[in-house]
Amino acid sequence: MVESITGGQKLGFGGDMNITEVAVKFVHQMPSGGTVIVYLWRAQGSGEITITFGDEPHEFPYEFSALTATTDWAGNPLSSTERLCRIDLLGSF
Repeated sequence: MVESITGGQKLGFGGDMNITEVAVKFVHQMPSGGTVIVYLWRAQGSGEITITFGDEPHEFPYEFSALTATTDWAGNPLSSTERLCRIDLLGSF
């Protein structure tokens, strides 16, 4: 919500709570040339965000929690050892 107030604007955050499940894929390139890929089949985000005021970013921590899944994104069954996440290590480490 954005509302005009004397001397500026008021920003409102909140409202109805809506927890959305998402799929998350992190890809990290290592200095050695290897690649780490992390798959969270189902996850929920929580925490805060980064907002830039002028040239200064203000960081607010945000994290994802893995939820138990029974299939990957293509619908293939997951083994009991990878229902939260899978990490692929590619190349040299």
